[in-house]
Amino acid sequence: MQQLEAAGHAVFYAFPYFHTLSQLQTNRRRLLLHTFWFKPSQIVPSGGPNGHHEVRYDSTTKKWSVHSEEGIEMPPPVSLGEVISAIDNPENNLAALAEAFNLIVVGREDTLIERQEEHDNSALSGICIVGRGDA
Repeated sequence: MQQLEAAGHAVFYAFPYFHTLSQLQTNRRRLLLHTFWFKPSQIVPSGGPNGHHEVRYDSTTKKWSVHSEEGIEMPPPVSLGEVISAIDNPENNLAALAEAFNLIVVGREDTLIERQEEHDNSALSGICIVGRGDA
């Protein structure tokens, strides 16, 4: 994700404000509004971007941190308006993003990601690509 951002693509991590099934049902039509958005460059674990790390939010201090072995404080999330503006920018081309994603993550720019079975987990699990299509 950091490589995609560094290449000029509008990419973000999304963390919902909620976590229970009832909250998901209540907010299902307002998911974008009830989500914290972070640029990959805002999430920099002490051991580097590779490997396992967790993003945490402390509701008492209202601070975000990223943890691998030790925690590092993070800046606040970007606004939904900034996310929409970045995605809707005419320079943010969905085809170019998909090609760069395939090259960085899969190792080939012509790879098509096929639908996976629900129980299959991979490096692509949980990833959603949203971008501006060609007019």
